Amino acid sequence: MDDKKIYQWLQSWYPELQTRKIPKSKNRRSFEQLSLWLLSEKKEQDERSFIMTFDPLEFTEADLARSAVLQDLQIDTVQMHHDIVKQTQPIYTHYEKSKQLLGKYYNVQEQLAEIILNAIYQELSTYKYELLLICAEQYYWLAVHQDAEKLHKFLKRFEKQFKAEDIAIHHYTFSQCSKMI
Repeated sequence: MDDKKIYQWLQSWYPELQTRKIPKSKNRRSFEQLSLWLLSEKKEQDERSFIMTFDPLEFTEADLARSAVLQDLQIDTVQMHHDIVKQTQPIYTHYEKSKQLLGKYYNVQEQLAEIILNAIYQELSTYKYELLLICAEQYYWLAVHQDAEKLHKFLKRFEKQFKAEDIAIHHYTFSQCSKMI
């Protein structure tokens, strides 16, 4: 298998990555190496990252502001975060009040993640971007240009390349959101 292909597709989606060397063959099947390769760099005063992590229970404006794609699209991440908090805060507050009663039968993290990802997805889709959700030891997301054929190939290759690490990737769509988280 050509395990360089994922990196080449990412370089085509994110031209800034073309200056980065693709990891050596022995490291290309490591999701940690891929994450590091995609992670933050400083451009002027802003931190930029092409792969974003987030914790639904501790979601901050910085979780959006570091996104290189959102920066390039000049999306107001402060306003976007404010809008997300308006939706998530009542749910989280209710959960905190009723935690003893709800107990293990209610997963507030999944509900909050769905709201956050829906907001990101809706914003990106207006700019003809797709949202990819990666489920590993935590949630990750990538924003990529709409290109159905390339996206399908990327998802299949990604699953094969990182299968040993039990990492799942999903093409996030609004109608499928609750099935993926």
